[in-house]
Amino acid sequence: MITRLVNRARKTLGINFVRYLIVGFSSFGLDFLIFNTLIFVFSVAPLSANVISLLLSLVFNFLASNYWTFKAGGKKKKQKLFRYVSIASFNYVTNNAILGFLLYVVFLNPVPAKIVVTGLQVSWTFLVYKLWVFKTPEKQDAEAIQDALI
Repeated sequence: MITRLVNRARKTLGINFVRYLIVGFSSFGLDFLIFNTLIFVFSVAPLSANVISLLLSLVFNFLASNYWTFKAGGKKKKQKLFRYVSIASFNYVTNNAILGFLLYVVFLNPVPAKIVVTGLQVSWTFLVYKLWVFKTPEKQDAEAIQDALI
């Protein structure tokens, strides 16, 4: 009985994590493409380019995470959006602060600096999304546990 529950949790977490990584890599690709285009084609300063590229990739990430990764659907949109914006705001400020530090204190090139910052952010955001932002209703959780026990 406990083994079934553990296996079901592992399977569900695994599927969500793979989807999270796909959406994350897609978001990163979009972010990175816009970031580099703004810097190298339009000569925008790296921090300004980061502001623009992050905002655009965050919109994509919210929609993809909500409707595909966690399949949280259209219910409680305001609550999910508020939670997402809270986490995104924290990530946004942290992202820019660490990027600024790497660029202007460590003197790292903008491209590897952006990769380092994004890697740090990914390391904890999945769990926050899964357990708080796109959390499924308790009724669905209870049904999943019951299914696992049967």
